Amino acid sequence: MRVANPEARGFDTLLWSSATILSVSPASWTDEKTHFETLRSKASILLKAGRYRDSIDNAKRATAIDPENAAPYALVAYALIKLKDPQAVEWAKKAIAKAPDNPWTWITLGDALSGQRKWTEGLELFEKAAQMNPRDASIQQRLGHNLLHLSKVREAMLHLEKAVQLDPSDTLSYRYLSSAVFSLGDREGAEKYIRKALEIDPDDSIVRSLLGWQLLSRGKRREANDIFRGALRLNPKLKEPKLAIGEWLPSKPKLADRILHASLLAPRVPHPGLFVAILAPTIPILFFLSSIWLPQAKFMIVLIDLVLAFGMIYIALPQWIIGTISRRRVGRFF
Repeated sequence: MRVANPEARGFDTLLWSSATILSVSPASWTDEKTHFETLRSKASILLKAGRYRDSIDNAKRATAIDPENAAPYALVAYALIKLKDPQAVEWAKKAIAKAPDNPWTWITLGDALSGQRKWTEGLELFEKAAQMNPRDASIQQRLGHNLLHLSKVREAMLHLEKAVQLDPSDTLSYRYLSSAVFSLGDREGAEKYIRKALEIDPDDSIVRSLLGWQLLSRGKRREANDIFRGALRLNPKLKEPKLAIGEWLPSKPKLADRILHASLLAPRVPHPGLFVAILAPTIPILFFLSSIWLPQAKFMIVLIDLVLAFGMIYIALPQWIIGTISRRRVGRFF
């Protein structure tokens, strides 16, 4: 799962708020407050930079200065989410205890539980946050995300469409919508949503990868490869595009990865479906002819049958495999 950015719009309200005034003398309040904000700000920057343990260290030091402020507890929780540490839940609960009226503390706990794939529990917390702030796009987005994981696709789409209405600039909502529509079999609708996300942010390599997998699943391999190579130009470290164009395999590949890689190396035909449609009737026709022709010709007819059958399997089957695996890959993007 991709946990939504903890610095998303609205979360700054939590990070910059002080639950109580520090119980220190006026002379020292300014110094203490400045030190707290420095540690909180540093923890936030380190979190965004991926230095999660350093972020935790600074956030915990901030809690020692102002133990009633929810922000550093939430920062610790998000860093632990990134580290896949189950203690994230406890730190999120501490944030709620300090600011129970702030919807973002409930969202923090929802994200922590969702990070442990507890989609139903996370959904309940996002619903509570939505009651407190029904016009926050990121909350609607999270509701849609968890509902997708619970296979409640149409219900998820209602929340995701609302998220798009509230914030048309957030590409993540379009991405989730694209995956939802794709799972319902609307390939063209899915492409429309993902291209909208790409229009908003052309430099989003993840969005490009998703579009590539969608195109590959529809047999548009040449166009898909162009999209995948574009994603790699933006982020050369991405592995999914390299796998999709047949240039990389994991060190311990899964069976599906091996099959996909082998299929990508097989010969390509422009329209495998047309190839099968033309040649499929040929085999029974040749078998019929072999039954009425001279016995000397039967061997050659059977041999031709086998060659044609092998050709269909060798050329058409890999295209089918690529499409099938690509469709499953699209489901990984929410």
